[in-house]
Amino acid sequence: MLKVMIVEDEDIVRDDIKHLIDRQSNGFVITAEARNGGEGLRFFQEHHPDIIITRLCWRLLCRLRMLYPGEGLFAYRG
Repeated sequence: MLKVMIVEDEDIVRDDIKHLIDRQSNGFVITAEARNGGEGLRFFQEHHPDIIITRLCWRLLCRLRMLYPGEGLFAYRG
């Protein structure tokens, strides 16, 4: 199972992403949901996800890339 973390401040968008993953799980499990970048960094260090799904936020992306350069990251614009 690949562990997935969702970082999204809008509840409805976070829920939509979660439902898409749940319906088509194919080996994915959601281990953390964060409402902002600070929470995302903290949850990342606690849960060590394999994949991070987040809205394009340069500060968060840069921090994660510097701290954990080998992790899977999917960023979207919204």
